Amino acid sequence: MINRHILIVEDNDLQHTLYNALSKKFNLSLTMVKSGSDGVAAVEAADKYHLILMDLRLTDMNGCECAKQIRVIEKKRGSHTPIIAVTGHTSAKYQNDCKEAGMDGYLSKPFTIEQFSDTIENWSRKDLV
Repeated sequence: MINRHILIVEDNDLQHTLYNALSKKFNLSLTMVKSGSDGVAAVEAADKYHLILMDLRLTDMNGCECAKQIRVIEKKRGSHTPIIAVTGHTSAKYQNDCKEAGMDGYLSKPFTIEQFSDTIENWSRKDLV
């Protein structure tokens, strides 16, 4: 995987450390923010992300609300960046809530390196250079 720019919306510092290590392994460029409002602002500022990895339990708003706000921005812009929920909640209700919020997929914590790699490969936007 080369030249993928991924937005990480995650408020946990330990998860940030994990994502930094994975970014080096897979040659990824990351923008990491710690709140839903910062995630929305990052998307509003630029249409440059190949993928968004979204925690569901954020400090200022939940990941589903953040995803809904991002989808409003993208609808006006005419773009679509895949949003993948990354969470320890694996119930069908959570997965359905994510889908209804406009998320494209779901990655359960803890995940393996292979699951992470497959998520990046399978979900990243192909229309960005």
